[in-house]
Amino acid sequence: MADSWERSRKKKKGYGFIVTTVLVLLFAGVLLVNNSDIFLSKKNRETAKTEIDTGVKKHETETKEAPSAPLKDTVEKSAPVEPPPETPEPAKKIPLNPPPDAEEMLSVDVPSVQCVLAESKPMSIDVSLKLHFKGKKLQQEILFKRDTIKILVKRVFSRKYLAQIVTDSLRAELKKEINGMLKQGQVSDVEFINFTPVE
Repeated sequence: MADSWERSRKKKKGYGFIVTTVLVLLFAGVLLVNNSDIFLSKKNRETAKTEIDTGVKKHETETKEAPSAPLKDTVEKSAPVEPPPETPEPAKKIPLNPPPDAEEMLSVDVPSVQCVLAESKPMSIDVSLKLHFKGKKLQQEILFKRDTIKILVKRVFSRKYLAQIVTDSLRAELKKEINGMLKQGQVSDVEFINFTPVE
């Protein structure tokens, strides 16, 4: 029992020594980084100071102005004065508020609508749409009514048989139905992103 107690005491002393050594080395490293010029020899400090002083003196001599020529000589040798060139027409001012028809095209995704077709045997299609339009107010309205738009899409598909699905006519029908419920503007295009049968 005494033997195991001696071993555990020696282990603790060993850990204490390792921790103390690491702390001393860490402290010395911090001092080295913060006071690196202390560890330079006197000769190296003087060399560094001389290099800094020479660089400052060199910069001062470069920035001093060269002696200027007499004023009379420069006036006689100057080029003849020409009239200023014609000024171009002033640029047209761009209005701060762009006209309403210059609004950028925006779009909103209507993801994953499960539509059941009017077939005798139940058949479903997973449809994802992207609605294209202009105007921030219309964007807010479409985002607000996205769930209602999904119901409209389901209703349009529920009246169709698989053989009747033609994307161009379906796109026009969906556009008409969606525009009928919007108050802030009109959808200019309906794009099919996903059109997959569901088993």
